Amino acid sequence: MIAALSGLLLLASGANPPLFVDSHSVVPDPDGSRARPFRTIAAALQAASEGDTIDLGTGLVTERVVVAKRVTLRGGKAAVIASPDATGTVVDLQAPATLEHLAIQGGEIGVRARNGARLSEVDCSGQRRAAVLVSGSVAIRGGRLSGLFDRPDLVGIEAEAGSALEVIRTRLEGPFRWAIRGRQAAMALSEVEVEGSVGGVSFEDGSRGSLVGSVLAQGREAALQAKASTVEVKDVLVSRWERGLDALDGSAVTVEDGAVGFCNEAGLTAQGGSRLTVRNLVYVGPARLAAIASIGSQLRVSEGLVQDPGATGVALHGGRGEVTGTVIRGARSETEGDALYAEAADLDVRGVFAEASSGNGLTVVGGKVRVLGLEVYRSQGAGIRAESAARVQAEGVQVQESTTGVSVVGGSQVRLAFGRFVDEAVKSVREGP
Repeated sequence: MIAALSGLLLLASGANPPLFVDSHSVVPDPDGSRARPFRTIAAALQAASEGDTIDLGTGLVTERVVVAKRVTLRGGKAAVIASPDATGTVVDLQAPATLEHLAIQGGEIGVRARNGARLSEVDCSGQRRAAVLVSGSVAIRGGRLSGLFDRPDLVGIEAEAGSALEVIRTRLEGPFRWAIRGRQAAMALSEVEVEGSVGGVSFEDGSRGSLVGSVLAQGREAALQAKASTVEVKDVLVSRWERGLDALDGSAVTVEDGAVGFCNEAGLTAQGGSRLTVRNLVYVGPARLAAIASIGSQLRVSEGLVQDPGATGVALHGGRGEVTGTVIRGARSETEGDALYAEAADLDVRGVFAEASSGNGLTVVGGKVRVLGLEVYRSQGAGIRAESAARVQAEGVQVQESTTGVSVVGGSQVRLAFGRFVDEAVKSVREGP
């Protein structure tokens, strides 16, 4: 009765009944029905019309699949398409086809997805070049991509030039060189999980896109990289990488909300004329260089918390910067330990609170810095130290329980208005050689 009703519904909708594949079937004259399934996907594709569904059921199918029609390949609870060997592409989607609830194993490339293709709950593992290679407009939802080989060129999802890639709720794990990489591509990534990769997500060569609501955990190099690209990052957790974010080669990157922690070298860096904007970010854990650093770039940090950053909280080497409404606690290092550091830079500081630094609250080496509201508490060095002909104009500075209020050396100039120095802080400007 149920089968008859299903048939009536299919007839009413104008849709063809699904074609079935069972690689273990031995029935003669297969016609794709449930009783007489095809033995291969290729045979089912040959019989299929545009818009048909091919049901793979459960079990292992060993073949390379080329899909040149707009069809849906649908698997059961344990449907696996495996490459006959370690070469070639396992599933080549040459038409806007859909893959659902499948596992793809082996090959150089797991799935080659072209314009209009859709992958839903597709798992890939054991590839040698890329789990999924994308060209054109492609959507990936769900699924798990696993890198099993530590190869220098292995990528989880590779978006080629001109692609438009959407990835939602997908997990990538294992030693991918990059879990997701786009070159001259548009990428919208949300609720993505990356763990154990060499590199996390890379936007390259003029790519544009976003990373939202995602987790990037425990990798070897950079969790997120932008090279000559424009990227928006929102509500992302980054933990235990060598570097959290690299903005390189004139990139424009905005990071909002979320948290970055326990990165060995640096949390977020901007280099090569890039523009990095950071809002409402929490950084936790020691880094060898700085929690947030800018080298010859533009940096804006606002409404953030930097906790136990290691050597330096926020550092600028050249370029232009602005730090507003940010709390920096526990910058500690044997050689540095400054909450804020600016070298040959143009920096504005507004409403910053620096606490428990082993160095200075603010160190200025050359360049120009304007301060409007800075509170330094329990600094083992100075509240503000200016050296190497630095120019500092400060208003509303308060230094408490620190060794020195303001230290001026090396031909520097500090103009101070409305300063307040209490407890152990020296209550006057200290002139050095």
